[in-house]
Amino acid sequence: MLTEQAVTIAYYRKLFLPKGLMLMKKILSTILPSLVIFAFIWFDSLFPESKYILLGIYLLFPIIFIIQGIICPNSKKYMIIGFLLSSFAVIIPISVWYNMGSMITPVIIYLLLGIVSFFLSNKIRKISISKQL
Repeated sequence: MLTEQAVTIAYYRKLFLPKGLMLMKKILSTILPSLVIFAFIWFDSLFPESKYILLGIYLLFPIIFIIQGIICPNSKKYMIIGFLLSSFAVIIPISVWYNMGSMITPVIIYLLLGIVSFFLSNKIRKISISKQL
């Protein structure tokens, strides 16, 4: 449990943190997961014999969507933008470079996992803040 001093320090840190830095954090947490997904797919497409894309589809991409739901700021607007970018980063390169067919079903599952993790992490944050006060 956090002490009163730690809560005060966290409050002042948030109060005096430059607005540009907060905006940069929001932009980075929105765009970075989609860039990681795109980079993974692009790197894997350079090697035609590689089967790492299957590892990405079944393991890495769901984990990235869950982490994106957790680290996404409290704003639903940034969450929606981040999930749209990540969805496009999965659907478009895989359909163009791999000719695999529709990736819409896995992306819907990834989105559900990300949305659930977003709402659970926000609920846990609210509960922990209310316990601190």
